Amino acid sequence: MEQEVRLARAWLSRTAEPGNPSLWRYVDQYGPVEALARLRAGAAPAEVAAGVESGVDPLFAAADLEAAEAGGQRLMAPEDAEWPAESLRAVAAAAAAGDELLVPPLALWLTGPARLDQVTGRAVGVVGARAATGYGNQVAADLGYRLAGAGCPVVSSGGYGIDAAALRGALTGDGTPVAVQPCGLARRHPAVQDRLLDQIAARGLLVSAWPPATTPARRRFLLARRLTAALSAATVVVEAGAHGSALAAAEYARMLARPMLAVPGPITSVMSAGPHQLLRDRQARLAATAQDVLVALGQPD
Repeated sequence: MEQEVRLARAWLSRTAEPGNPSLWRYVDQYGPVEALARLRAGAAPAEVAAGVESGVDPLFAAADLEAAEAGGQRLMAPEDAEWPAESLRAVAAAAAAGDELLVPPLALWLTGPARLDQVTGRAVGVVGARAATGYGNQVAADLGYRLAGAGCPVVSSGGYGIDAAALRGALTGDGTPVAVQPCGLARRHPAVQDRLLDQIAARGLLVSAWPPATTPARRRFLLARRLTAALSAATVVVEAGAHGSALAAAEYARMLARPMLAVPGPITSVMSAGPHQLLRDRQARLAATAQDVLVALGQPD
């Protein structure tokens, strides 16, 4: 990727939140360099400019790139060979057709030795509640371990509860863990999971849609959940409340027409309400074992 394009992508990543459909279509039409120039000159349509801090000097984006390099991170964009184009193809097609929810990221920031384009084809998103039960943590860890043994990378957030358990299981199984963060990669979230995130960065990938120093924010958790589903060939909900954020990832997977699975739990547990709801409404397939997930992926062996 040319440096001018890289700088433009970094600038767009800094000045606009991911998931802006008008901006994505504008950049898709004009390219990042021309889009940056038009936004800075005030020549972009109002609905595009409304979501962009166009007064930000590109020097700040250059500083983001320098900080990323110093921290062992890298910016990746659609112009790079590593971009997961196949996984994001359905998202891009929906955005181009005018969908307001299915919007690809304009760029991603990565840390780790794995290649994202080689990870996503068989990746399984495992999501669930932060306030997981002992049952949920055990199931998520075992699922992560067995999926890793079957050659399926595990994608989650690295946060508390189910997400962390699934990624620990993938590490134990010598798999490729991928943690999608709701903040810049210079600010690990949650901070108490720093050791786990270091292990993930050493073997798999940390992924963010925001520049290095970006702080966590409520809206970014939802966007990170959507990105988890977008980068996964299938998504499994282990535990979630009836309105848990993990269900947002499941809904996004459904919109992408990708396999969505749910793990049943005790009927007495409120943390089983989300999976049971998905199973009752036939929005998800039953995931009693890792084999169920592999079958859903068309990979029974």
